Amino acid sequence: MPRLSDILGLNARSADYLLLNLKSARRRADDKLLTKKLLKKAGVAHPRLLGIINNVAEARSFRWNKLKEGFAIKPVQGFGGQGIILIKKATKENGVF
Repeated sequence: MPRLSDILGLNARSADYLLLNLKSARRRADDKLLTKKLLKKAGVAHPRLLGIINNVAEARSFRWNKLKEGFAIKPVQGFGGQGIILIKKATKENGVF
């Protein structure tokens, strides 16, 4: 178990590490779709993309019943892990998780 002093908090990370990187590099890292493209191009393993939903209408028309395994819904712009929804499994009802 790590000691509390070994854990890097969000504020410490921002103060100590983010400023070491170019602003353009931070923008690329914060954009999940762009990062995924760069990882793929470099041959680096990354999670499979199941779909892109840009608005409520697309969310309603998305074929949720085709998803049989667990998945994550993430905002495209990184925000320190906020806004992520984890879906573990489908229920017996069609399209209900």
